[in-house]
Amino acid sequence: MRQETVLVTNADRMMTTAALSKDGIGITFADSCRGSIPFADLPEIKDRSHVKAIELPNPYQVAVRTIDGDVLEIPWDFARHYCDPSYRARVEKVAKRGREALGRRARQIRIASGLTQEQVASVAGIGRVTLARIESGDQSPRLETLVSLAKALARPVQDLMLDSAEVGSASSVDKAPSGRRRAARPAKESRPAGRRSPRSRRARTLS
Repeated sequence: MRQETVLVTNADRMMTTAALSKDGIGITFADSCRGSIPFADLPEIKDRSHVKAIELPNPYQVAVRTIDGDVLEIPWDFARHYCDPSYRARVEKVAKRGREALGRRARQIRIASGLTQEQVASVAGIGRVTLARIESGDQSPRLETLVSLAKALARPVQDLMLDSAEVGSASSVDKAPSGRRRAARPAKESRPAGRRSPRSRRARTLS
């Protein structure tokens, strides 16, 4: 009888081991994908001599304690980039679809409102070229830009972040459709899509 191997759900997000080496931190995921995060990409650590201890408190985060008393928290998606060469391409593909969907919605609402790109850009305080890039899906707006754009279109921010199934309603009704929505968070322009940077915090000593 043929034996089949199954993996735990979200195995590609769950880290099972984390180990220090001379040049970085070796990571292994539950799906057997493995790699190493070089210290050169972790400026808070600099090199092996600055590390006091390494912990894996849960499958989704590595905690690195430094000799200065700080704790660097490394999320699973940051680590995954160093273990799976195809991960970045997949994440960026999803992010591209999100940008394009948001851009289409902004364009639909603008046209339905009878406004030109110049008019909306002027009220939002952004350049027309920037608006054109957002509408074409070539640029992801910062949160403050998204808020300004929504105000310029006289719509709540949520109307620019509807699920794709609700896109058609944005240009035909003034009131947002009822029911549950899943809002997509706009990506920061200065950070690769889907990649959260490690977070550093001061460790507290429990008495």
